[in-house]
Amino acid sequence: MKCKFAILGLVSGGICLGGCGIVHDYNEYELESPSDTTEIRHYKNICVNQRNGAACYYVYENGTYLSDEMRDKYLQAGCSLGYQKACDSVRSSFISSSCNLNNDVSDCSDKVKIFWKQSSVDNDLRFSNERKDLTKYYGIFYEGLKFAKKGCELGSEKLCLEQGNFARKLSLNYLDSQEYSDSTFYNKEAIQVKRAGFGKYSQDEISKIAFNSYKQLCDKNYLTACVELGDFIERHFGNDPYKLSDTVLEDVKKYYLKACKTDPFNGCEKLGDAYLHNGNKKLAKYYYEKALNSSSEVVRENVRLNLLRIKNSEK
Repeated sequence: MKCKFAILGLVSGGICLGGCGIVHDYNEYELESPSDTTEIRHYKNICVNQRNGAACYYVYENGTYLSDEMRDKYLQAGCSLGYQKACDSVRSSFISSSCNLNNDVSDCSDKVKIFWKQSSVDNDLRFSNERKDLTKYYGIFYEGLKFAKKGCELGSEKLCLEQGNFARKLSLNYLDSQEYSDSTFYNKEAIQVKRAGFGKYSQDEISKIAFNSYKQLCDKNYLTACVELGDFIERHFGNDPYKLSDTVLEDVKKYYLKACKTDPFNGCEKLGDAYLHNGNKKLAKYYYEKALNSSSEVVRENVRLNLLRIKNSEK
């Protein structure tokens, strides 16, 4: 840790330590929070008391549980104190964006694409044991969620779907009892951050955003959302997605069936999966065969592999 502090000091310690002409009221900053780790509290103090832009940015990037307004204060301070990464992030921050200030749907959409691309690049961070990296990884989805939510409020169905997708990434599901329990993938601090929620959203609120986004779109016959809703229910409420209860199966069935009536028939594929996992090979084959009519090569290939598995298991 001492080395890390020293590096931060070297990165921005020589830049504007005198304040760069900026005046901040210390009372604007939240220096103590019940959720703070010792490390975050340390950087908060370096940011405010030593005018260190890199430390301010560190708080912004890793203090995902802080309110949006408070994180933005640390981000803006980091840029004002000359830390380039903070200035780069300011340009894509929600508060100062055209999406937020000018109700610019195209800007909302552009920012959503940026965050999905960034999450893909940073996907390997999920398998890091460093808490700061995991926090950053999940923070990408939280930042994207804000742009998608605004775009959805402005009437974009596509961004309503993205709102559900971002919220789903932040929502606890069956992985909580499987992948998360493996200490080689996740450590306790990262689990606590994700379980607590992000910014102003509790975990329950994030789950409701995902569910409601998909449900409202599915009710409007946005069939992709029907598939996502069924899958979300399977994984979030099914306890074990590979052995659904009859109640959960009946719940997801109606959404998959709705999306099974038209191309690309991925609702048929998902329904086949659900029946196969529950041991009903006859119905699984029936829906898989319907999905073979899909125009999507990905769907057809997945279905062919599952039909082959069923065939081999019956020998």
